[in-house]
Amino acid sequence: MAKPKPDRIAELEDKLKQRDRRIADLKRDLDKERDLVTRLNEHLRDAVDTVDVLKQAFEMEQNDKGEWVWKQSFVEGEEWFEKYVALLKEWNQMVSEYNCRPRHRSPSRRHAGQA
Repeated sequence: MAKPKPDRIAELEDKLKQRDRRIADLKRDLDKERDLVTRLNEHLRDAVDTVDVLKQAFEMEQNDKGEWVWKQSFVEGEEWFEKYVALLKEWNQMVSEYNCRPRHRSPSRRHAGQA
């Protein structure tokens, strides 16, 4: 059997080295893509969680079509009006207490008005 020529052996060895480098490059690319997919999945999960929290916070409901819509009481403002009325009562009580307190004027203001 004839021995392969040294040039042919060197050529095949070079091809093997090139193949190994290409495989290493592809593995690095694959690792980068896997990392990107992992980060995108985490981002998507966070976005879905955020939407779920917003749906819960605004008490959204699903209609017959499967769409998320505002709760009717939220749209009509009943809850917000009740909160406004309660806050207005609290404010009015605080104002009456505030108005009963004596006010002290600084002497400089008193004299400024006389000039």
